[in-house]
Amino acid sequence: MVTHIMSPVLSRFTIVFYLVIFKRLEQRVQVPGIDKQRQMRVDSISQHLDLKSACGTKIARDIFTCIVNFLCPNMYANLTVPDALARQFHHTGRMHTERYSSSKFSKDENGNKIDQSIELATAWHRALGEPTLELDVQQAQIVQRDPSNAELNSVAALLYSNPAASVTGIQNRSVRHILMQDRHLIIKSGCGTGKSGVYILPLFYAGCYGVRPKKILVISPYNALLSQHVQQARSYFRNVNLSVEGFVSADVGSLERVRFDSDLTFISIEAFKLLKEMHKDVLMRSSFDVCVIDEVHNVFEETFRLRTWASLKLISSYGWKLVAMSATLNSFVIEKLASYLGISERFDTVGCGEYWIPDIAIRHVRVPREGLLNKVFEFVKQRVYYDPTSKTGHSH
Repeated sequence: MVTHIMSPVLSRFTIVFYLVIFKRLEQRVQVPGIDKQRQMRVDSISQHLDLKSACGTKIARDIFTCIVNFLCPNMYANLTVPDALARQFHHTGRMHTERYSSSKFSKDENGNKIDQSIELATAWHRALGEPTLELDVQQAQIVQRDPSNAELNSVAALLYSNPAASVTGIQNRSVRHILMQDRHLIIKSGCGTGKSGVYILPLFYAGCYGVRPKKILVISPYNALLSQHVQQARSYFRNVNLSVEGFVSADVGSLERVRFDSDLTFISIEAFKLLKEMHKDVLMRSSFDVCVIDEVHNVFEETFRLRTWASLKLISSYGWKLVAMSATLNSFVIEKLASYLGISERFDTVGCGEYWIPDIAIRHVRVPREGLLNKVFEFVKQRVYYDPTSKTGHSH
């Protein structure tokens, strides 16, 4: 059976058919063998589509899927499996892309991605008997294009499925910098101001306007945040020919590839550290254009992961354009950060005003491991009281 390449809905239909209808048919008719069934299936598809030569089952499935999606894009959405869903079931993302994906892509000798519609059209015309030339199919793309505000706003409206969406302020300047500038960039932007759009929008813009997309690496501080951003990006790119990949520390030990092929790759800071230690050659050979460092202030703040964040020291040596983002940066931290990353005097800044460091103090208390929880409880208990009138907690 082939239920492992289907969606849960279609898999259940197939199982019911096999256990109920097919079993009853076996009692009354002679069922052809597997080889005969395969040939009959190919002949039937060729006959129904009036093809002059037989096509493989994957091409046939892609053809029917395109027809169904065109006629009923919503009704039969559960009959196909996107890459994100396939990762949760019976095979890996790579296996899905290579064997079962309806959005499989390939690249020419220069690393430029060939549009899926061109490949599908080539296979379709070949099946119809059209003569073909044995030449690589390439898609003409513009290397660089300066977007207008209206174009960026239209891209945002399409990306976020919101006609009122626009690209303004910090996001506008950051996106333009990534698309048009060669210098590094440090972004000071608060939470909820659309920092993820800084790397999503340039890629989506490139996909919409035929510009060669820049390959972007995003270094994420936490696995949970990485997973969220991967799923979000795949949802945004579902209608364009852009690929997304996530990479955590567990993937480093089984590394088999010699380069990263996706347009947008998310990697955890821990995985980046391990990759730098164990497979530095992979990073050196990678063809990333831009490296985005999310929550870059952790270089100085997460002292308990000091060795992990130390992997970013002089990261500019890889030749990528760096984009460092944080909501908690000021001029002093930016100066030290630029020196640490190796981009002093070669970067621009975009963002809000100075971040004022809170007036707080940290007291270190040595406590035995087994008494830590009680110590914290007593500390909080001494400094917090409950006001029954307002039903709120207060601190001394």
